[in-house]
Amino acid sequence: MEERVSEIFIRDSDNPLLEPGGHLFGSLKVYNPALIHNGDGWHMFYRAVGDDWISSLGYAHSDDGTRFKAESAARVVGPRPGVSIEDPRISLVDGVYFMTYTEYDGESVLLSVASSLDLCSWELHGPALFGWDMFRAGGQLTLSDPVQERALRSGNGERWSKAGGIFPARLSGEYLMLFGDTRIWMARSGDGVSWVADEQPFFWAEKWRVL
Repeated sequence: MEERVSEIFIRDSDNPLLEPGGHLFGSLKVYNPALIHNGDGWHMFYRAVGDDWISSLGYAHSDDGTRFKAESAARVVGPRPGVSIEDPRISLVDGVYFMTYTEYDGESVLLSVASSLDLCSWELHGPALFGWDMFRAGGQLTLSDPVQERALRSGNGERWSKAGGIFPARLSGEYLMLFGDTRIWMARSGDGVSWVADEQPFFWAEKWRVL
């Protein structure tokens, strides 16, 4: 497997593509990027962590996909008091850019969605899923996640959803999304903003042990 991967992927000599320190809100860490390409080049949206350990989303641009310049003032989605904004993913569907990201307040983790027509001005739509409960839908507590453990103890599985990737095309008029971490669910939407998720996992990895 390692030999096959090495034949497909070549580590770029310009790595790292982006480093912390270019702006205050990303002074400590920059990682977990989402990239998309259009006629203006490559657009990167990434998780930026400042000295306060609060996360927000930054923006960087590249003409060639390897040399990126972070915009010092481009805090695409900033944190609210006590809430970190994390882990963007982006798709273009029928001329509209949809970005999913995670809102984390120390107790709950909520998959959220934003949309844009130009990658510059973003409309924040808030949490993507309503009435969906991770534990009721077959999600289980991982051994290594204290945040999930607190959610389980509180019995509040509606406060745990993350890692959503929207398909770049609609199917039979519906927007589709896969989301989750140790277990993956399918969700559907009529507008790309409000989502209804299946009540059973689409996929899960047996090698990840759960309680």
